[in-house]
Amino acid sequence: MHSIKKLLVLFFIGLVIVSCSSDNDDSNSSVIQINPPAWIQGKWLMDDTSLGEMGWRFTSNDFIIIQASSELSQRGMLQDLLDNGGDVSASDNSTDETYSVSLNSIGGQSITYSFTQISSDEITWDTVTNSIYRKQ
Repeated sequence: MHSIKKLLVLFFIGLVIVSCSSDNDDSNSSVIQINPPAWIQGKWLMDDTSLGEMGWRFTSNDFIIIQASSELSQRGMLQDLLDNGGDVSASDNSTDETYSVSLNSIGGQSITYSFTQISSDEITWDTVTNSIYRKQ
């Protein structure tokens, strides 16, 4: 379990280095479309992290990474890049129990996040075994 936390911390630190901060405005004026299903919308956090809140927040039109209690809007980041001439996009797919979002950034870099619903108040991030996030 300790190695999972280390992996998550390293992953989130990497995101901070390559991600830029942006306004978490939930307006629908964005060209970047991210549409999480209703069942996953809300704030999901990992239990027992000594580095502050770590997890995800999903709105009706955004996917937000929470790391050390800071929030990084992925729609906002991609929209900023698009507004500055970047060739970026996002796409998502969902079922009654799964949600995935693919973020396509500058230089052909792409990352896909996949989640599975365990119960109405628990999800797992499919990339990391035994990573359970609880709805807040």
